[in-house]
Amino acid sequence: MTIPELDLAKLPHYVFGSRMTNYWGTLAFILLEGTGFALAIGTYWPVFTAFDTFKDNPVVLTLLVLWLVILVTMVYGPIAAFLVELFPARIRYSSMSMPYHIGNGWFGGGVPFIGTAIREATGIALGGLFYPMAIAGIGVVVSLGFLREPYHRVKIWDEVGGAPPLVPDQP
Repeated sequence: MTIPELDLAKLPHYVFGSRMTNYWGTLAFILLEGTGFALAIGTYWPVFTAFDTFKDNPVVLTLLVLWLVILVTMVYGPIAAFLVELFPARIRYSSMSMPYHIGNGWFGGGVPFIGTAIREATGIALGGLFYPMAIAGIGVVVSLGFLREPYHRVKIWDEVGGAPPLVPDQP
């Protein structure tokens, strides 16, 4: 399966996660994201072990990669809808972009270096998976233990539909 084909395969999952969050609210996001993180923790090791076992079987390899793509979309799909509703429109871009990109840069960007360092320190071939599994564990705790329904009930379409702004730019 090529990268463009994988991108097409994950698109419906992103749409489903975002629509689920828009329709059912933040609770759906919390449950979907927490489930995605928990499934990642439980299946990373078997999936990466299976990569070596089935290295000559392109069908199984494609299904394994597709499973990892589904896990990613379970976590990232609802984030857009959640973050959009979390901040008012006038500060939405800066308030979402900075923490989102810092988080992706520090946690995601560190995976190759930190994973390799863990593998070298432990001597376990798949030891590099400990870091993403630990981050996913933190994600389970944060999403299920600390995220709550926002206090405001502002939906994105309420702010951009041509009506007067719900949150004025100036006091």
